[in-house]
Amino acid sequence: MKVRLTNKELQFINYFLLEEKEELFQRFKSKLSSSDIFVKIDDEMADEIRDWAGEKLQICGFAENYELTNEGAILESLIDKFHVDSIADSNEV
Repeated sequence: MKVRLTNKELQFINYFLLEEKEELFQRFKSKLSSSDIFVKIDDEMADEIRDWAGEKLQICGFAENYELTNEGAILESLIDKFHVDSIADSNEV
C-alpha cells in the first residue's frame, strides 16, 4: 500500500515512533520516498503502525472532557490511513 502523509503526521511519527518503537521506526523510515511524503509499506507494517497509534490514542489522545487533543487528531488520522481494509486503489499515486 502507498500512503500519503501530512508534514504533521510525519513529524509525529518521526518523534514518537522512534522513541517508543525504534525497530518499527527504522523499518518505516527505510520505506519513505525521498521526494514526497509517501510511504509504501506492506499490510503487516500498516497493522503494526495502526496498533501503535491506537494504543497511543488511549494514552494521550483525549482531554479530560473526552475531546480529542491535537495529538489525538493526528493519531486518529494515522489510524484511518493505515487501516488495511480501507485502502483503495484511488489512494495510490
